[in-house]
Amino acid sequence: MINYSQILKTLKGLVRPNPGLQMGPLGSFIQSKKAWLPFPMNPPEGIPEDRLEALQRCLALALALELPVGDWVQSQNDLDPQEALALTHNAKDELTHYEAFERAFKAYGATKTQLQEAYQFAQRLEELPEHLVLKAGFVELSIFFVMLALMRRFGDSQLKLLTKYVSRDESCHVRTNYHLIDKHGLRFQDFEAINHLRASIIRWVTEPLKSQRHGSEFWETQSQNLMQTRKSSELKSLTDVGIMPAFFEMPSY
Repeated sequence: MINYSQILKTLKGLVRPNPGLQMGPLGSFIQSKKAWLPFPMNPPEGIPEDRLEALQRCLALALALELPVGDWVQSQNDLDPQEALALTHNAKDELTHYEAFERAFKAYGATKTQLQEAYQFAQRLEELPEHLVLKAGFVELSIFFVMLALMRRFGDSQLKLLTKYVSRDESCHVRTNYHLIDKHGLRFQDFEAINHLRASIIRWVTEPLKSQRHGSEFWETQSQNLMQTRKSSELKSLTDVGIMPAFFEMPSY
């Protein structure tokens, strides 16, 4: 199992970005961010049981699927300093995300069993041979953005607010990761395995939903669309009621 406490300790020691360093597109991604802090969350009211179960699973995965990008950056001696700085900046965002989702996890009454199941997916992801940046980009785009959309659709006002802040950060993270993936020509060694894992995670999250229109098949289709095209017009339409655009609602870089 991934040692998340050690990851958090490592990230807290990472250096702050130098605002004077010119970084091209990577710099523009960072500059688009806005600082925010986790806030208290109360138990939600009036959420149907099936939706609540799906939201709890989303929150469990939000804690379990954080990849140790900060550790990886620290271990790379020949990494381009501009790229290292951008990845470090993103890794520090994850500290805030982790704390905020931990509060939501408790407020929404998610269970240790759900978290253990989410960690099992994380373990399977860790064991795959893919480059860490490729894994991160893939997970953020085809899994996490589906979860953010689901949380915005079915969550209460406080969860919608949280996803507003996280979506803004994650849009920068995905742009950073895919900029590096494209620049360095990173390719999957075993795409079938990671794609199968993606589908399994989406099914597990959405399995409880009873909605005929927005049930498990709908979310799986959107995940596939994001994976294949980096866009999902249906998720954009679905989350127009939200208060912050996510990555798939924004122009391509």
